[in-house]
Amino acid sequence: MASKTVIGALLIVILAASIAVTMNDVRIKATSSSTTFYVFQNGNWLTGGVESNQLYNGSKSISRGVTTLTSMPTGGEYKIIRTATYGKATVIDTYLFDGTVTNKELFPIYHTIQILNGKGLTYRYTAGSLQYSGPNLKNVPSPQSFGRNMKITFQDGWASNTLTKLTSGGSLKVKYAVTSNDQTFNVRMFDPLVAPQWSNNQSSYPATYSPSTASTFNITWVNGTVNSLDTVLIEGNWSGTATNYTYDTKTAINTTNTYNSTATSNTGWTNAGKNYDGQPPYPGNTITGSILYNNTIGYVNYTFITNNASSNMAL
Repeated sequence: MASKTVIGALLIVILAASIAVTMNDVRIKATSSSTTFYVFQNGNWLTGGVESNQLYNGSKSISRGVTTLTSMPTGGEYKIIRTATYGKATVIDTYLFDGTVTNKELFPIYHTIQILNGKGLTYRYTAGSLQYSGPNLKNVPSPQSFGRNMKITFQDGWASNTLTKLTSGGSLKVKYAVTSNDQTFNVRMFDPLVAPQWSNNQSSYPATYSPSTASTFNITWVNGTVNSLDTVLIEGNWSGTATNYTYDTKTAINTTNTYNSTATSNTGWTNAGKNYDGQPPYPGNTITGSILYNNTIGYVNYTFITNNASSNMAL
C-alpha cells in the first residue's frame, strides 16, 4: 500500500520498492538500483534520465549486493538515502529536497554519492535514457544539457567520461578514481529554468511619421516549457519621457501567449529601447530592443537580442 506525505511543495509517495518525490511538473523516483527523473510535458510524465552507480576493481565490475532504500524527513526538508554494498565497499546516494523551495532548478537541492572502504577502486556514474542525438564524445565538460530540458552537473576531477548516442537514449558515463576510504562526489540531474523566448512579430507602424498615428508592437512570448508570462513590458519615450508600458493580453487581437501594446508619440521618439518580461528569474535580461524612429525619413529599426543571438527588423 502506498504511503503519501506532503511537505510544503513536495508530494512524497512511498511504495514497497520505491520512493517518489514530486514538485509541480518534475518528479524523482528512486529504487534499489537506479533513480529516474521525470518531467510532465504535453499531459504525460516522460523520462528525462535514469541515474545508476557502478564500482570497478581495475577493469572488473563489482556486483551490487545488499541495498536499502530509506527516507528522512526533517522539518521542511526530505532526504532519500540509498545504501548499496559492492564487495567490501559501500555506496551511499543522498538526495536532498526542500519543501519550502519551489524553484524546480533546485529539485533536488543536491545529490551526493559517498563511497566508504573503496580506496583504490573506480567509481562510475551513469545517466541513461537521455534525449540526445549528437555525436559520440569523450571527456566532455560539466554541465551537459539534454532534451526534455534536462541538465547534468558533475564534479571536477573525473578520470574520464563518455557521451554516447544509443537507440535506447543517450548515455553519459563519468569515472572517478576513489582515493580514500571515505570519499564523496557531487553529481546532479535537474530541470533548469529556461529564459522566455519571443516569436511571431506582427508589429505595425505608419509608412510616414505622424505624431497622431500609433505604432503597434505585437509579439508572441513563451516562457520555456510554460506557455505563460507574468508581465511583458515595452519601455519607450514616446511622450518625451522614458516610460514602461504594459503589454495588453485582453484585447480582441490577442491569442494565447501574444502580447501587444500601442503608443502614440506627440513628439517623435528616438532611442527608445527595451522589451522584457517579469518572469523570475529573468527580469529584464532576456530580450532588448534598440529602436530608432526617424521622424523625417519615417522608419523603425528594432534589434531583438535573445540567448546571445540578434535579429534586426525594420518595422
